[in-house]
Amino acid sequence: MTVGEALKQERKNLNLTQSAMAAEVISPSFYSKVENNLHEINVNDLLAILDAHCIDIPSFFMKIDSKVKTDYFNLNTFTDRVLDIWYNKDLKQLAELQTELTKYTGNDVSFLNLQVELLTFFIKNERNAKLSDSLMQKLRAELFKQNSWSLSSLKIFRLTMRIYDLDQLTFFMASIMNKFSDFKGVNLEIVEVIAAISVNYLDNCYENNEFNQSRNVQNYLEKMPANLTLFAYKLLGRYYQALFDKNTTELTNIRQVFIDCGYQTFIQLLPK
Repeated sequence: MTVGEALKQERKNLNLTQSAMAAEVISPSFYSKVENNLHEINVNDLLAILDAHCIDIPSFFMKIDSKVKTDYFNLNTFTDRVLDIWYNKDLKQLAELQTELTKYTGNDVSFLNLQVELLTFFIKNERNAKLSDSLMQKLRAELFKQNSWSLSSLKIFRLTMRIYDLDQLTFFMASIMNKFSDFKGVNLEIVEVIAAISVNYLDNCYENNEFNQSRNVQNYLEKMPANLTLFAYKLLGRYYQALFDKNTTELTNIRQVFIDCGYQTFIQLLPK
């Protein structure tokens, strides 16, 4: 059984439409193509859909042909391995990942290769090094392919935000806000990464003395679910808005909340 066939079976069991089954993780049209084996879905979006409908993940994968399961297993660990290599600057592990990726033939292989290419650049170059025009064009093209804002691509964007100027960040931020205009049914891990991206964007706005776009992003943070996982991000959104508004009372109050919670060191990193 293919992934599409297994999804269709689960959807029928739940008596859901294709639109409902997509759970706003991917578009209904893209989901339809996955069910009909016309497109491959990346593992993060697949897991988000399964989680949204409380579908038992091990049981789901038991239905899938062994070759497909192998590809999905490798892909499932890809983002974590990228982050581990990044934090440890491990060139040996990077080379092993590049070799393993040559065996992967999924629909998103070009984007995975791009992530490895970016990872190689960041490990081997200084912090302020500039991407080549060709690599920047490749990144822009891949990020805006259909369904590109997956958990994986959002994590990579969060890590690479420093390579863009404010106009480029505004362009990408608008794309993310457009895709995730409503958080109903969106996996919480995805929402948390978007919240981190939003805070990074606000910090960039402050550094560039550009406040026109900040209010939209701050309001966007406020619209996110009232979940404790997102509390610090939403509070930071208010902190930056207080900076923009020069509201010293609000700034003092928010800083005190962080201090009371034991984040004295973190507070020293925030602009005043």
